[in-house]
Amino acid sequence: MKQYRRVFAALDGGSTQQEVAERAIQIAKLNHAELMFGHVVDSVPDSLTGTDYKELAETVRNRLVDSLGDTLKSAEEDPDIPSVEVVVKVGRIQETIHNRSSPSWLSAVSAVFRTSPTYSLAAFPLI
Repeated sequence: MKQYRRVFAALDGGSTQQEVAERAIQIAKLNHAELMFGHVVDSVPDSLTGTDYKELAETVRNRLVDSLGDTLKSAEEDPDIPSVEVVVKVGRIQETIHNRSSPSWLSAVSAVFRTSPTYSLAAFPLI
């Protein structure tokens, strides 16, 4: 029985990233759920640093995709996972997660991070 429609896994490039990604893929596959990997690059206003955050986000995204390699490719090719997305946003973490321009279900992740900053995986039940 399908329990989740969407699975979100926060990636940070750390030592447990591969394990988190594999578990998220497993949950998404078992539930025929959409899968999103996300990362937020914490930043200060670009007027203070001169950093091109759009370029930085794309660089970080490419590194995440490269680091997941075959794991990500197998998820993208899996017919039991309807969609796989890797999203990198730049900004103050709390503000970015709450940003209304993010996919609506991604904003629900903020509740998980507010209550337990150590969470790295969230799955959303069917409504």
